[in-house]
Amino acid sequence: MPPISWSNMTYYYETILPRTQTYEVAHFTKTDSRLANNGIPHEVHKLCCRLNYKALRFASPIEEMGKKIFNMLREKGPSLVLHLRYEMDMVAFFGCNEGCNAEEIEDLTKMRGRDRLLKRKDGLCPLTPEETALTLLALDTDGNIQVYIGAGDIYKAEKRMRSLNCAFPTLEPFKPDGSIGLLCLESDVFVQTYGENTANLLKDTEDTWASRKQFF
Repeated sequence: MPPISWSNMTYYYETILPRTQTYEVAHFTKTDSRLANNGIPHEVHKLCCRLNYKALRFASPIEEMGKKIFNMLREKGPSLVLHLRYEMDMVAFFGCNEGCNAEEIEDLTKMRGRDRLLKRKDGLCPLTPEETALTLLALDTDGNIQVYIGAGDIYKAEKRMRSLNCAFPTLEPFKPDGSIGLLCLESDVFVQTYGENTANLLKDTEDTWASRKQFF
C-alpha cells in the first residue's frame, strides 16, 4: 500500500492501524512518508525510528551476495566507498555549474530554474568530482586504497572523473544492484559528497558507528 506523504497521526490510526490489525503485516511500497515534520509527538517519532531499525532488512539474496563481495574486497585490503552525487539530475537540481562548459551549462539550465550563485555561496552544491579528489588527497587518503563509486551515472564522467581516476587508479564503479547499500555500510571508509537520504540512512544504522573506522 502506498502511504500518503506528510500524513498526521490520525491517518496512521484510522488507516494504517486497522489494516495492520486485520492482516498482521503491512507491506509499504515506499518508506519516505515523514512523520518528523507533521507535529507528531517526539515519543511517537522515536518509536517509529526504533521500529525501522528492527524491521528494515536487506532481502536475504542481496545480503548474502553483498557479504560475498565484501569478503572478496577484504582480501585485497581496506576499501573506500565514495557516494559521489554528481548525476545529471542532482547537478541540475542544485543549480551548480562549477567546472561545466557552455554546452553543459545550457543542458543543466533547461532542467532547473534556480539561482546557481546563491546555491554555491550557501554551500548547497554537492562536491564536484575534481573537488572530491582534492578533498580526499587533503585528508591524506592512500592512493592505493580500493575506491568504489556508490552512485548513479556520473554526469560527463569521461571528463569529470579524470582527477579522481588519476588520484586513485583502482577506482571502480559498483554495478547497479541492491548490494550497493550493504557494501557502502560494510566498507572501511564511507565518503559522501552531499548529505542526503542515502548517506543519512547509512549513518543512522545501528551498527554503523561501531563497525566503521571513518565516515565522512
